Amino acid sequence: MMNVDDVLLAKRVTERDEEAFKILYEEFFHALLSVACKYVEIEEARDIVQDTFFKLWSAPQKFLHINDMRFYLYRSVQNQCLNYIRDKKVEDNYRNKTEVITEDYFYNALLEEEIFIRLRQAIDELPEKYRNVINLNLEGLSDKEIAEKLDITIDAVKQQKKRGKEQLKGKLTHPFLLLLINFI
Repeated sequence: MMNVDDVLLAKRVTERDEEAFKILYEEFFHALLSVACKYVEIEEARDIVQDTFFKLWSAPQKFLHINDMRFYLYRSVQNQCLNYIRDKKVEDNYRNKTEVITEDYFYNALLEEEIFIRLRQAIDELPEKYRNVINLNLEGLSDKEIAEKLDITIDAVKQQKKRGKEQLKGKLTHPFLLLLINFI
């Protein structure tokens, strides 16, 4: 059964609604990046995922449901990764990283997506000051950059990040999520 919100989101993205596209981007970026990293290095993976979203925005397809869009995004990322490998003639180095998409592969990709969604939800439940520091850290900002952006000291950034991570550990039970917290 289709969720009305999923149908509406797919429709809004198809109609080039910027807010809906941002929601889609935030919901899928990390999971798609994880998929791309199975094929290529992180820098190329980021470019490929960004390019996939750019192509979707530039020429939106008609999707009836978010699951259709999800399949399109995963398939596009995989195809772009394989094209990159082929074009750069590095197939031998990455042969062990390429795999045929199977039901197991999609199950694992969806599981990773679910894990990132749970992490994002837990972060969203943090007090605002912890949430802001954690989010900026996840965007790749250094402690110094976060301190400047939030107009707080570097020690305050470190303390808020530490307390935010402690609260996340209390909210999350999946072992992979607990491991991920250590990389924040």
